Amino acid sequence: MGLIIGPVFLFWIAMAVYSSIIGYKLLSSSPSLLSSCILALVSFFLVGCYLLYGFSTFKSHKTIGAFEIIFYFTANKYTFFIFILGILTQWFSGNILNTYILKTIPFLVMNTISLGAVSGVVFSESFMDKFNIKRRY
Repeated sequence: MGLIIGPVFLFWIAMAVYSSIIGYKLLSSSPSLLSSCILALVSFFLVGCYLLYGFSTFKSHKTIGAFEIIFYFTANKYTFFIFILGILTQWFSGNILNTYILKTIPFLVMNTISLGAVSGVVFSESFMDKFNIKRRY
């Protein structure tokens, strides 16, 4: 199973680093310190909401597959499609996204999904232990 999860997890780590670089560029070019703080807080809030939503779908289960939560966060086709839309918007909308607020939207999308995927994989075991969810192999 590691042959499937490993490369996908490395992809999400690389995308988290990429979105962090974009976030650094946005924070360094922000018009004020207040807008930088708001962007950082909104980013962490959205990652938290994504994790809460993802984990809440598994709270009521008594037994799940050993890698079901990991696959939910790393191989979800809807979030992957939204992530690709965020990347394409970042790359190809240079003239359209001309204000600071509009430039933050693709960053927030990419950061939320990539950091949520990495965090979901890391915290899936502790989530299963906390809610006494048994693993099926």
